[in-house]
Amino acid sequence: LCSQRWRSSMQSVKTRPGADCGSDHELLVAKFMLKLNKVRESIRPFRYERNHIPYGYTVEVTNRFKELDLIDRVPKELSTEGRNIVQEVTTKIIPKKKKCKKAKWLSEEAL
Repeated sequence: LCSQRWRSSMQSVKTRPGADCGSDHELLVAKFMLKLNKVRESIRPFRYERNHIPYGYTVEVTNRFKELDLIDRVPKELSTEGRNIVQEVTTKIIPKKKKCKKAKWLSEEAL
C-alpha cells in the first residue's frame, strides 16, 4: 500500500468502506508525519575582475605588508592578518564583475 521509504511516516491508516465516493475504490484516511527542511539560499561570493587589476592594488598590498611586524608573532595571527589585508584592499580597489541580465527566451509576441 505504501512504499518502504514512507512507511515510518504513516501514523494511523484506516479505510472507510461505507463512504460513497462514486467509485469502486474504498476511501482511505491516514495521518502522515513529515519533517520539513528550511530551504537555504546559497550566498554567492563576490566575483572580481581578474583581468583588470589596477597597479594601485599591488602598491597598496606591498605597502601594507611592509608595515607588518613579523618578529615575535604567532604564525596563525600573521596568516589571519595577511588575509584581512588582502580582503580589505581587494574590496576597496578591484572592481566587481557586473552581472549581465539574461535575455528572455520567450517573448510576449510568441505568446
